[in-house]
Amino acid sequence: MSKIDNAGAFKLISFNISKDGANVDATNIVHMFSIQESMSLNSIRGSAKIYDSTGLLYTFPLTGEETIDIEYSDWFGDVRKDTMFLYAITDVKPSKEADSNTLGMTLHFVSKTKFLANRRMVRKSYTGLISTIAGDLFDAFYDADPIQIEGTTGFQRLSIPNMLPDDAMNFLSRRAYSSEDESSMIRFFENRNGHFFMSPGYYARNVSGEPLTYGYNALPDQTGEGQLNMMSQLIEIDFNETVNTIADLNDGNYNASTIELDILKRQVEHNQYKYLDEYQAYTYPNGTVSSRHNKSFMDESAIDPHVTVILKDYGDPDASQYPGLRPNTYEHKTYTHKYAAYHHLNANKIFVKIYGRNSIVAGSTIDLDLPKFMKDSNNIAIDPLWSGRYFIEAVDNVFFEDTYTQSLTLSKSGVSNLPEPPSNVPYMLNETNADVDKPNINDYIAGQI
Repeated sequence: MSKIDNAGAFKLISFNISKDGANVDATNIVHMFSIQESMSLNSIRGSAKIYDSTGLLYTFPLTGEETIDIEYSDWFGDVRKDTMFLYAITDVKPSKEADSNTLGMTLHFVSKTKFLANRRMVRKSYTGLISTIAGDLFDAFYDADPIQIEGTTGFQRLSIPNMLPDDAMNFLSRRAYSSEDESSMIRFFENRNGHFFMSPGYYARNVSGEPLTYGYNALPDQTGEGQLNMMSQLIEIDFNETVNTIADLNDGNYNASTIELDILKRQVEHNQYKYLDEYQAYTYPNGTVSSRHNKSFMDESAIDPHVTVILKDYGDPDASQYPGLRPNTYEHKTYTHKYAAYHHLNANKIFVKIYGRNSIVAGSTIDLDLPKFMKDSNNIAIDPLWSGRYFIEAVDNVFFEDTYTQSLTLSKSGVSNLPEPPSNVPYMLNETNADVDKPNINDYIAGQI
């Protein structure tokens, strides 16, 4: 687009609704539409508000069985086309903003791939790496471009007795473990670029590409020449909550343990996990590490670990004497490391609003270059607390009249093994876990643990 256009200007090229060989161009009656994508969602989905005086409900008619093809370009002229399935029509009522012959309604849609996949159920047993199983399941049920998958650790034997494909992929992601990244926050999600089965860190390292940089100016240049600069400025920012110590303690992700009842060896294995002993392995996207709490404080406050009891009928890795009834599930890792990583990901979320770019999707990385929000007459200092690299957890793409904005959910935490270690990093020294007595299974059964 021309640089004289207002920041966020976009063009709705077409909004085509079709079924059974018939189609209708609804481009001129779309008042607004939105498309949501998130690393926590199996599919992209959205809605559109239309005002119709041609009788689409009567003559076409709209019945929740239609395909919607949306084509649009952003301020930079980048064109994107999304194919959706219309599944619901709500808020149907005469418009008060127009004449009485106009009917307003909201169309709800999801990606066509999701609809087609979830018409069938998964009923199958699998053996192999979780990453391999995820690829096989996706190829069998999803009519889409090849999924991109992060490799996992350990062969598994599992049965999926009766699940929708989306639920089955979520089931696999919950069981996934990677020795390369023990946060193991592998998720099945769809953004506007395709489908993925991977963690935020893996996406940032292998898919995301070079991050864009955004600043913040409460009084940006509104002139024609300033519109390009506004495309790299935050419109709004919400730092959410900076800390909630009680929630951190109650969630149990600073001090957790698993008790494995080993039915093969007839003994108990007690694995303790303290986040602040290992958190430096989970670097921020710019390579730094940090913690919201002081280690000595948490050692004094998080006294009793949150305990998860696991029935262990699997062998240890490379075990020969007790090979197990099934392969190692790494549950003692996923119930501690993974849960803690998710907790800190959510605890460090912030929310920003920007003018829309088609290149920004859920999973992308972004650099924030923010000033300190304090009065300083001498200079404008960079805020070391909030500035830095984030990954984008979720994107709400909103197209209202002629302006395209994106509301982003960002987080620093939970990403590991990224390059460029810091030169100035606030961190705490690592300390070794204290030795833990390993009780006997008979004592546990007697209730003495």
